[in-house]
Amino acid sequence: MNNIRIRTRDRDTDFGNENFYLTDSFKATYVWASRNTQVAISIFEIPDEYFQNPEHTLSFDMDHIVEWKQLVFNVRNQLRSGQNLRRRLDEYENFIAELDVKNLISGPIFANPGTRLLENVEYVRYLEHIPFQFSFKRTSINYLNQCSVLTIFFRER
Repeated sequence: MNNIRIRTRDRDTDFGNENFYLTDSFKATYVWASRNTQVAISIFEIPDEYFQNPEHTLSFDMDHIVEWKQLVFNVRNQLRSGQNLRRRLDEYENFIAELDVKNLISGPIFANPGTRLLENVEYVRYLEHIPFQFSFKRTSINYLNQCSVLTIFFRER
């Protein structure tokens, strides 16, 4: 485990099917790793300048929570049926292609809603902290490999 490797998934994650996700919260990472039987947590030290390039990043802070919520909802709810399905699927694919040109997409972590209603999408909170997710594309992996500072392995349960 000395380098990040991305496996192509058979279905999209929040922002495509080849992403590497980080968060600014050890608690959120630990909870996710525990639920998904991961054996380690890696910690990265990434310079602030990396996050400040608007040409290659799409970032949402809490002042833009409505736009971020809409974006995450749209990505998670790919169309499966209905009128004009072919046209709407093409629009969805174009929408995803626009996101794929960004090296990094970030904003608050939203819980996976049990419903397909926008108003039921809520962000995760640990006490007063709202953790952010950072979705890095394959083009960022070589850079991130240089930023890894620590990997914590869990004992078998």
